Amino acid sequence: MLSVALTLAVVFPLTLSPPTLCGPERWDVPEAVALAPVTDDPLREVYEAGISWAQFMDGVQANQRRALWDRNWETGQIPDDLLARARAVGEGPWRILAITDPACSDSVNTVPYLAHLAEALPSLEIRVVTALLGRPWMEAHRSPDGRASTPTVLLLDGDYTLRGCWIEQPKEMAAFWLDVVAQGTMTAEVGRKLAWYEEDAGRSTLREFIEVMEAAQAGTPLCPGMERPGMDS
Repeated sequence: MLSVALTLAVVFPLTLSPPTLCGPERWDVPEAVALAPVTDDPLREVYEAGISWAQFMDGVQANQRRALWDRNWETGQIPDDLLARARAVGEGPWRILAITDPACSDSVNTVPYLAHLAEALPSLEIRVVTALLGRPWMEAHRSPDGRASTPTVLLLDGDYTLRGCWIEQPKEMAAFWLDVVAQGTMTAEVGRKLAWYEEDAGRSTLREFIEVMEAAQAGTPLCPGMERPGMDS
C-alpha cells in the first residue's frame, strides 16, 4: 500500500537507496513496497511525495558519485535545437517524475540534463523519488532486456496521468551495453561506458526525452509497458 511505501521512504531516505539498481542485479525490499499503490490517484501521491532537484542534490553523498553529479549539473547545457523542440511542445503543465538512485552510473549521467530541461521550461517541473517508492512503475516499464532499473523517468501531464516514459539509458548506449550486461563483463567495460557518457554530454538523453514529450503531445505515447493495467493513472 502506498501509505506503507511512503513511511518506508522516510525511514530509508534517498541517500540510503540500494546502490546497484541501474545494473543487471535485482534487489530485495520489504514485500509491502512491491505492491502497486491502491489509491485513486497513485501517481499524484508519489509525485507529491518526491523531493525537488535542489533537495536531491543536497542529499547526494560523497560515496554516491557526488563529484560527477556536481560536474554534470554545473556544466550541463541544452543544445539550442533541442531546446527549441522542447519549447514547441504544448504549454502543459508537464511533470518529470525521476525514479533514481544517486549511486547509479546511468542516473548520474542522464538525470542532471533532464533537470536542466525542467529549469529551462516554465511548463515543466521535476521531482525525484527513490526506487522504494517508485518500484511499481520500474517493474511495469522495464529496460529492453527486461530489467526494472534506474533511472525510470515518467512524463506526467497536468492531471498526473502517465503520458510517456524514458528508461535507464540512451539507445546508442544500450546498443553496446546490453551485450556487456548479458556477457557479465560490466566491470571490464565500465570505462567505455563512462567515456561514452562524457563525450555525449547529455545530448542523447535530452533528444530522446524530448521525443517522448513530442509523442505525448501527439497522442502517441512512447513508453514500454504502458499498456499494462493500473500503471497509467
